Amino acid sequence: MRKILLLLLIVCSSVAATDAQQLSDSATISLLTCEPAEAIYARFWHSAIRVCDPQNNIDNAYNYGIFDFSSPYFIPKFLKGDTDYILAAYSTEAFLESYMDRKSTVYQQVLNLSNEEKQMLYDALEKNSLPENRTYRYNFVYDNCATRAYYIIKKILDKQGYTMEIDYSLRPKTYRGVFEEFLGRDNWQRFCIDVVIGSNADKRIGVENLIAFPR
Repeated sequence: MRKILLLLLIVCSSVAATDAQQLSDSATISLLTCEPAEAIYARFWHSAIRVCDPQNNIDNAYNYGIFDFSSPYFIPKFLKGDTDYILAAYSTEAFLESYMDRKSTVYQQVLNLSNEEKQMLYDALEKNSLPENRTYRYNFVYDNCATRAYYIIKKILDKQGYTMEIDYSLRPKTYRGVFEEFLGRDNWQRFCIDVVIGSNADKRIGVENLIAFPR
C-alpha cells in the first residue's frame, strides 16, 4: 500500500506541477459518487470531482480520499478524526478502475456550470492539489471527501451569487440514524462510531451535516 501511495503521489505531482490550462468550451465538470465497500474506511459513499476536456486531452479525477492505510493505528486514528488525507489529481480511468476492482458502481452527475465557473473550479482544484496545499486533517463526520468536494463547488457558486440546494428530506435526521443507514443496527463499527460521536449522536442535524454522507 505504501508503494502504491508513493507511486500515486509521484503521478499526482506531475499532474499538478503545471499551471492550470484554459479549458475549452466543450469541457465538462462532474460530481462522481461511488458506492461503499466492506472495509470500515469505505463503508460510506465516496465523492470526487471529474474534469473532462477532450480537446485539451484532460480527463482527471480530483479525489480527496487518498491516505496511507499502512500507517500505524490507522483505524483508531480514522475513528478519532486524527488522520491526514490528501487531494490527488489523476486519470479518471485509473479512478474508475479502482472502483471496478471492488465492484462498486460510480455515478456521474454533470454540473450545470458556465464556462467561467468551470474555469474557476478547475483552477481551484489545481491549486488545491499542489503539494503544499493538498494535505488536510480528515474527519469522517465533519471534514471528508464529500464535504471537500461540496464546499469547493459551493465556494465558486457563492462568488457568482448562486446557492446550492440539496434535497435530503428523506434522509435520517441524526448521526445515529445516518450510521444505521450505512452500518445497520448490530455492528461493532457502528458502536465505535457512536462512542466517537458521543452525545452528538442523537442531536438533530441539518442538510449541511448530511453532506458528509452522500448516497
